[in-house]
Amino acid sequence: MASTTLLLSAAILAACTEAPPSSQPQSDDTDAATSDYAATLEFTGATAGTADDSLEPIRLGMVNLEGGVPSSPETREAAEAAVNLVNSELGGIGGHPLELDTCTVASSEEEGLACGQQMVNDPSIAAVVEGALVFGADSFHQAIDGKLPVVEVNPSSAGDLTSENAFS
Repeated sequence: MASTTLLLSAAILAACTEAPPSSQPQSDDTDAATSDYAATLEFTGATAGTADDSLEPIRLGMVNLEGGVPSSPETREAAEAAVNLVNSELGGIGGHPLELDTCTVASSEEEGLACGQQMVNDPSIAAVVEGALVFGADSFHQAIDGKLPVVEVNPSSAGDLTSENAFS
């Protein structure tokens, strides 16, 4: 599980990094995408290219605050962009495609509980990304109960800071 958390963190980091524009002209035999992500490839140990769709996907859950006030759909969109980058440019996770299963919380602890139960009851989920949950974080962590690693984007509750197997 620790390696899954490390890979998840690397995927998120990869989505947040962008190579600066190169002032050097690209040679004909240099793949532009590989050079654009050279630092990310080196840091993560990934292989340039696309994920192998014939391999079983690695599934990540995501719980995010959307549909209420406040709402953070851009957090989900960033995670989707990270998954796309990992699958299309960084060779997946050890070749395996990465998939994201999203559950949203709008305004209640009950919704956080339901999302936590959804994640722990799906044996294909390897880890969970938690967006900024202003509502539902404590009940979400109670449902997860340390059974899955949770990578938190923005800890905003006591449960975010004290739950077993949760990383901010």
